Amino acid sequence: MKISHMTGKLSGVVAINTSPLDNDFCKKQRKKKGTVCASCFSVKMLEACRQKCRPAWKANGALLSRPLGRDYLQYWAGGLRPASGLVRFNGHGELINRDHAKNLFSMARMRLDLGFALWTKRADLVRGLVCPANLSLVFSEEETNKLHTGPPAGFDKVFCVISDPSVAESNCDRKNCADCRICYDKSGPRVIIEVLK
Repeated sequence: MKISHMTGKLSGVVAINTSPLDNDFCKKQRKKKGTVCASCFSVKMLEACRQKCRPAWKANGALLSRPLGRDYLQYWAGGLRPASGLVRFNGHGELINRDHAKNLFSMARMRLDLGFALWTKRADLVRGLVCPANLSLVFSEEETNKLHTGPPAGFDKVFCVISDPSVAESNCDRKNCADCRICYDKSGPRVIIEVLK
């Protein structure tokens, strides 16, 4: 499994990513106009400056989308050493199936000393699962400029993307995530708004 050390606003955060170029759900989503996925920043990066990441992220997806044993998950969870104490699931990519979600939840439970966050549009894959106390489950709204008053049932946060800053005030304004932490902290704002990249 490849653990990524993130850069830019995610500096100090480690992530377990998968490839949106190799995820059937992501491929379908990219064809939908008016969605965040139609202008997916992960795809843009994988097709340009991060081409060498694709094989590792594809392998992560193949591995995480099948049932994994406790010892294997414990080994990889033990290797998570973020400077900030924060781990992001799906910094790039999306849940592939329910086994993928279960494996990520299990890894978070094994490292109660860290703060985790999982972004997903796939509410169907996490419905009914017990979210670890140290994992912030973030519903990622697919439609651009669709604002929520709160997250869907079972989620801690909702992440909305706007293309026009006059639609709403952003509370995700490209500051460093390790300093901000609103996505990782289950308290605080439950609706997160970012301007489209």
